[in-house]
Amino acid sequence: MTTVDLLLAGKTGHGKSSTGNSILKKKVFIPRSTSIAVEVLRNSASFEGKYVTVIDGFDIDDINFNVTDDVKSVIDLSEKVMSMCQNGFAAVIVTLKFGSRYTQQEKDALTVIRSVFGEDVLKNYGIIVITHGDHFDANYENENITFHDWCKAQTGDIQNLFIECGHRYVLFNNRTTDDNRLSLQNKILMSKVTEIQGKVPRYTKDDYKQAALSRRKLFVISKLSLLEKKTSERMDDINQHVRRIDNSSYRLLEDKLADMNNLSRDIVSYKDWLNQEDEGTNSIRQLLLQISVTEATIKTKIKKILFDIENPPPQEVSDTSNSFQYIFIFGIVACFGLYILYKFS
Repeated sequence: MTTVDLLLAGKTGHGKSSTGNSILKKKVFIPRSTSIAVEVLRNSASFEGKYVTVIDGFDIDDINFNVTDDVKSVIDLSEKVMSMCQNGFAAVIVTLKFGSRYTQQEKDALTVIRSVFGEDVLKNYGIIVITHGDHFDANYENENITFHDWCKAQTGDIQNLFIECGHRYVLFNNRTTDDNRLSLQNKILMSKVTEIQGKVPRYTKDDYKQAALSRRKLFVISKLSLLEKKTSERMDDINQHVRRIDNSSYRLLEDKLADMNNLSRDIVSYKDWLNQEDEGTNSIRQLLLQISVTEATIKTKIKKILFDIENPPPQEVSDTSNSFQYIFIFGIVACFGLYILYKFS
């Protein structure tokens, strides 16, 4: 018997768990009301010679990309999902509710799916299930418009999503008790799964490992606002120190040079810390550019101090020294004059 593993993913409230129940033809998943699920469930059933396993629990809703805890919860959830899919999965079922607007929240949820499982996960494995098919039937039963016609007529972001998923979309009525209707929509869904299986191997833990960089990037982006604030405060503090050094009187230029070098080392140390926080994702380019301005200023000032140390100005003779010299010379001349007068008197 062929094994088919399906991962349900998407926003809470779009009929994801109910879709899982329809696929398995039994009520095993309970719809959730929380924004981010904390539990991953799986269940299985046989359908036309296939042993179908559905994994439910990757719920994403109203995630704040700037809240580290939100992003960490989603990443932790994805790890639970993969632990439940020892052999990976054949397709990702993304549910969208018919009649609801395709908003930024839906787009953000799909961004999370791509970031967690890999940029091409929807392109290679995505199937869009439009739920609340009973509403679709009620709206279009007298207009002779098929679900396929409706999908082709969509524009903008939702059409781009259909294109990304290779036009793999299915209409699901999760409220029907008609076994024929349930079997038909499942048959259409399985045909889309078979289409995917004919193009790419199943998604495995190796694919998940390859997406590690995008997960790290998602996590770094979640703390970017905090890093920006910390960097701005740190550079302001260093620039204040630079101005203080410029306005201070140093007996020795070497002491001024030492203070500037200390600031330079502080910047290098802070950049090293930032790069550790970046985790190789290259997400802090703007912060490093901001730091480079202050760093360049300090390097320029260090070069100027070194030049002044190596090229000291000529030493000037003080006015007091000049007066003593004049008095000494005048004294010698006077003494010589007195000697001449005495000699020839």
